[in-house]
Amino acid sequence: MQVLYLYQKGCLFMTMKKLTTKGVVTCVSVVACLVITSVLLLGFVFPKQITIVDSGSEINVLTLGTTVDEVLNEKNISLGDGDYVLPPFGTALKDDSTITIYRQKTITVIDEGETSSFTTTAVTVKEALKDASITVNPLDMMSDKGDTLLTDGMTIEINRANLVKVTVDGKTHERYTARRDVKEFLDSVCIYLGQFDEVTPSLDTPISDGLCINVSRVIVREETYEENVARTVVKKQSSDYNIGETIVEQEGSDGVAKNTYKVIRRDSHLVSATLINSETIKAPVDKIITVGTNAPTIASRGDVKYKKVIQCLATAYEPGVQSNGKWAGITATGRPAGPGIVAVDPKVIPLNSKLYIESTDDGKSWSYGYAIAGDTGGAIKGNRIDLCYSTVAECYQFGKRQCNVYILE
Repeated sequence: MQVLYLYQKGCLFMTMKKLTTKGVVTCVSVVACLVITSVLLLGFVFPKQITIVDSGSEINVLTLGTTVDEVLNEKNISLGDGDYVLPPFGTALKDDSTITIYRQKTITVIDEGETSSFTTTAVTVKEALKDASITVNPLDMMSDKGDTLLTDGMTIEINRANLVKVTVDGKTHERYTARRDVKEFLDSVCIYLGQFDEVTPSLDTPISDGLCINVSRVIVREETYEENVARTVVKKQSSDYNIGETIVEQEGSDGVAKNTYKVIRRDSHLVSATLINSETIKAPVDKIITVGTNAPTIASRGDVKYKKVIQCLATAYEPGVQSNGKWAGITATGRPAGPGIVAVDPKVIPLNSKLYIESTDDGKSWSYGYAIAGDTGGAIKGNRIDLCYSTVAECYQFGKRQCNVYILE
């Protein structure tokens, strides 16, 4: 009764009576036997700490369950069709054991626009793609990282890397990219655009294999220069001078202006320069020229007035086949070929002009006389003129001579 009393009070070393050493040992032995007997009789079990990993999410629980299925039932964790657990049901558990639940999920994959769906018990994106035999290369891009935990109904988008050529700042580069459009690609390779830079094709163009992208650097700014301002030529008429005479009364001078332009350059090449402001530094001075209006007379014929005289090299031709071939007798103005009709270069002497032709010594050596600029010729260019005579002999006799051609009023 003394030992039982000590056990019930929970004190093995405090007694109402002094015990001998032998008595203490006997007391402890009895208490231990009583505790073991109580555990066996009452069926007492110590709780275990178990880790449950459900689709990648981990929880730690205390449980009195001894097997996998007992623990899951105790924690109200059920499995659906296609789900499985490791270790399997019925497996006995020890303290610190781990139960892993693999849930079946339906996953959708959009690979370069092609959609496919499948079921998997994988835990992560990378594992699911491996189960579906979908290979993702290092330069490809996915909407989710490989270690992302799967959820039922999840959609994974894959953009495959394509080869792109980009020309910028005078150099062409080749890059593989899985970006969706031109803007995303340029941002990914750190090609930054200025306010006025131009990109071809447009920034929203989808990336495709072999796409060529051109970036033009456009600079718009104001530039100021000091520039000459050309003098104005002012012409006055005066009958004090003959036609063809000009007198410079004032030479004048160019001015200077400070001009500001809006300048646009594309890849360092000038596109346009628009004047937006001009400040005169030095005003220009007009050049003044007096032009004669008096019609002079031919020295050898004082009664004939002309408006212009030209010195020309004269040759001769006759109207027949020998000089003209199939064009014999035909002129550019429709007049019949013959003496008094001459061929000219219309850029120098207008067709149908009335002319007077004589030697350069005022007609002392020879004179052709009055004529009409009525024809042209393939060899008659510039200050050349071809005089029509009646016969071949006259043409040979004439040969080539310098002459004055007066264009009459």
